[in-house]
Amino acid sequence: MLRFKYQGCKAYKKCKGPIRADISLEAVNSVDVLIIGEAPSEKGEGWGMPFEGRVERILRSTLEEISDNYILTNCRCCYGIKAPVPTEIKPCKKNWKKLVARYRPKVVVALGKIAAKAVLGRKIKMVEDIGHVSILNVLGHEAIFVVNFNPL
Repeated sequence: MLRFKYQGCKAYKKCKGPIRADISLEAVNSVDVLIIGEAPSEKGEGWGMPFEGRVERILRSTLEEISDNYILTNCRCCYGIKAPVPTEIKPCKKNWKKLVARYRPKVVVALGKIAAKAVLGRKIKMVEDIGHVSILNVLGHEAIFVVNFNPL
């Protein structure tokens, strides 16, 4: 597993850490799947991981059944005590968009209502939006887009 950190994020004044994404070693030019979560936990922030603990193990074991090439990131990249709010998410939007443009995933999955709203820019009704397949266009790259529950 290759892990890297982007340069420090100065877009949101309360952000104290670098932007983080966890990218599998094989993800050199393109990836099969990009997973966007809500925000790192306090432990995840410390380790520089978008997901951690039991959730990370579930995600990785599931993803590795499908592909070795995937990216895990969040719609808000810095740890916060509460769920992300639009003023925290907006400055981070460019970060996951850059990941989509650079690694050109075939599928983008938003895990949870907050992540889905961050990607789609509209209110989400989980009952209606879960599993609905659409096309997401990010900076000229089209990918299949799916909303699913946050596995917390």
